[in-house]
Amino acid sequence: MNGMWSRRPSRAAFSFFHKKSGTGQDKNSFIKRANCIIISIGSLDMNAIDFWADKFRILGRRRQRFKGRLLLEKKTALSQLSSQTGKMLRERFGKGPESIFISYNEYGITLHFRNFVSAVEMILLDKQKGEAVRETRQMVMDVLLPDLKEFITQTVGIAIEEIYYDWDLEDHSGIMIGLTNKSLDADIQEKYAGYEKVHQQVSDVTAHVQKIPDRIYSFWTNPRTLIIVREGLLIMLEKELINTGYENALRVAKTSLEKKLLLHDVDMEQAIGRTVTGLYLDWDFERDRSVLVYTFK
Repeated sequence: MNGMWSRRPSRAAFSFFHKKSGTGQDKNSFIKRANCIIISIGSLDMNAIDFWADKFRILGRRRQRFKGRLLLEKKTALSQLSSQTGKMLRERFGKGPESIFISYNEYGITLHFRNFVSAVEMILLDKQKGEAVRETRQMVMDVLLPDLKEFITQTVGIAIEEIYYDWDLEDHSGIMIGLTNKSLDADIQEKYAGYEKVHQQVSDVTAHVQKIPDRIYSFWTNPRTLIIVREGLLIMLEKELINTGYENALRVAKTSLEKKLLLHDVDMEQAIGRTVTGLYLDWDFERDRSVLVYTFK
């Protein structure tokens, strides 16, 4: 798997950074150029920042300012986003997650929630009423998402086009995935080791349940979180069920069946040498698009 640090910043970011380059640039203009590539770096790893400092030929004190500013800006943005997201969830659910792990790059953002379950939800889960919990959360999330999308743009500077989410009610975790417009481009595919094997196995499972997807692509938001997007996978019967008002029933059935098969029949150990710790799955039936998230040790 490629390290997240090896991703190139956008051409616009690169040219903007080098604009007015030279020893005469003042501190503020330098900081603006440094901030310009924050989104292109998907990790706070120091090797990542050193890598791009070398690319930009940043040396001496300028290099230290570059590294320090990137780290400070990104840590501050992630802290603000985590705090505000937790507040939004507490206000609407009565209890927020114990922790929120956030990572992002130019393709998307993931917010991983841990220990997120209210007292009322716990009672429902004890009574095997998991679908009631999911339905309630869906209604609340529909209200929450527009505000959250706007706040993501304000804090980390990436415009989210679509948001997906899913819950693992057994271990009280959940994940939210925001896709940028760039992630929906036809040419996107991160060339990490084993991606062809991953795509083939996911395609085989999808074909077994529905049909071969028209398109599959994937990317990492951090070294433990792999996003896989499938497009064009609904069959005619499923489309008719959606049109006649059975969307929720279809979603419940597909969630149960696909998760079992995607965990059992997709061998991530064989494909990329990683051990799966979690799987999340969501659909946008109107766009005929589905997002999978595998998390790893």
